[in-house]
Amino acid sequence: MDDKIRELESQKTLIGNQMFKYTSDEAVKLTEEKLKEVTKEINELSENRAKQADQNVNMEIILAVVGEFLENLSFLLLGSSNPLKRAAYFGLIFEQTPTYQDLISGTAQLAPYFELIKGSSTSNPATVSPLVP
Repeated sequence: MDDKIRELESQKTLIGNQMFKYTSDEAVKLTEEKLKEVTKEINELSENRAKQADQNVNMEIILAVVGEFLENLSFLLLGSSNPLKRAAYFGLIFEQTPTYQDLISGTAQLAPYFELIKGSSTSNPATVSPLVP
């Protein structure tokens, strides 16, 4: 995207330099229109680049928060002193509130992102497990 903007900037400079060579009003008008089009495209690309940078930052923030949540999951579910927060975190893990029997049998419906993690860890034969002496 940066290369395209630089290319358009150089094209804009060339068009601006050529404008002074024309004597015909029609040629100057066409050149001005081309200059406006190039300027508009540069502005659009700059806006898109800024939006993309914002999205990248937002994604980094989301990944950091999710990573922090997953790293401290046991504390959030079991160690937190606030029972309402524990219940809220517990609710994030499951699609529906599981019964005790669902938890024991492992048939509780996990939220989609935990289901994905569960599926990938059980179906991946290349996972490494510790050696038992």
